[in-house]
Amino acid sequence: MIYLQHLESAINRARAANPASGADARLHADVAVLGAIYGQMIYLRLRSMALGALSPRELEVWQRWSLPHGAQTQNPLSPEDRG
Repeated sequence: MIYLQHLESAINRARAANPASGADARLHADVAVLGAIYGQMIYLRLRSMALGALSPRELEVWQRWSLPHGAQTQNPLSPEDRG
């Protein structure tokens, strides 16, 4: 299960490691993926969501950023960001 509170923490870790960049303050791809999950949960008024409901990409990002605080290092660019 993915819980809203844990998702918020994962978003904060991803944002801290990968701040928005560029003149348009573009979000890092991982932050955008986590934010989309968060938005869906808020819209549907869910406090939790089964991991099986996530796409493979969403699950990969969730697993990368759901690590305990301090265990995460800056995320390398995802394939989409490499151009």
